[in-house]
Amino acid sequence: GRARAVLMLDEFSLLPGTLAELIASSGVDLQAIAHSLDTLPPGRPALSWASLLQPLAGPAVVDAQLKALAAPRRLRAEVLALCRAQEKLAEGEWFSCQDSAEDHVQLLQARTGIPEMRVAAARELKRLNTMQRLGKLITGDDLIAMDVPPGPMRREILGELLRACEGDEILDRDTAQERLRVLVRARIKAPSPQVDKKRRGQ
Repeated sequence: GRARAVLMLDEFSLLPGTLAELIASSGVDLQAIAHSLDTLPPGRPALSWASLLQPLAGPAVVDAQLKALAAPRRLRAEVLALCRAQEKLAEGEWFSCQDSAEDHVQLLQARTGIPEMRVAAARELKRLNTMQRLGKLITGDDLIAMDVPPGPMRREILGELLRACEGDEILDRDTAQERLRVLVRARIKAPSPQVDKKRRGQ
């Protein structure tokens, strides 16, 4: 399996030097990372590489690692897309990640098997499940229809909606739409602190 392959490379000191250093500096147990790879579906190398590298570094370092390993351009693009989408999800921007939501569920489930990442991965997995539920009630088109532009206001509104959904205050589309209208009206009357600060600085 993939776990055995990674562990054998490490045992015989065949892991690329920069990758070995990255794993060592992360403080994450290599065996735990390796065994998490075997929980991922076969035939998806991008998922495996994202699972191995994304918890250790940001997209720029991940890209550098893949280049050093002479990874094909298409594989690099797929891995980077997954890593960047993980960052967007952490910011609550789930609309742009809906097409790859199942991939992110699998990545987070794999990380629950890594002791150092178990708590954070379980929390993010629960949050992602809530995002998926809310994404069926509020769409990007709904935000566009209410003139909510990308930026601080949208992130604040999505954060409020997410918290309401986590608290079971939003159970259907009608409730979600009404909550969205209330939040938009409140911010149009009283701009968000970030937006207001930018306006004062102009």
